[in-house]
Amino acid sequence: MVTEDKKGLAQTVTGLIKPDELGITLTHEHLLFDGTGFPKSSGFDQIPTEASLKDLYYKPVSFETLGWIRHHGVYNIDNGKLLDINTAIEEVDLFKQYGGGTLVDVTSIGIARDPIGLARISRHTG
Repeated sequence: MVTEDKKGLAQTVTGLIKPDELGITLTHEHLLFDGTGFPKSSGFDQIPTEASLKDLYYKPVSFETLGWIRHHGVYNIDNGKLLDINTAIEEVDLFKQYGGGTLVDVTSIGIARDPIGLARISRHTG
């Protein structure tokens, strides 16, 4: 139930704002999350058997591994999580630098949802 004092406003992790303050909005993001505990159907359990591919599965996301990660999606353990608030702040700063306004974080219970961390990111990035 929406109370009259919230009617017509958008709820953010730091409080209510007017919709015209949202700016360009991305509506499905995960700023802090750990998807490595997803069910087997997610692909994180599909560790390659070939040594060279197994190496790529465990390597951090980098320019060296990015093509493989993009082709195989979640089949890289590092690509399935973002736990560092400072990295998230850097990413949000880039989004804002290129005209972004609002990110809607849809991280659910069970994959390291962190509303307090999101509020810290919001305060650091405006």
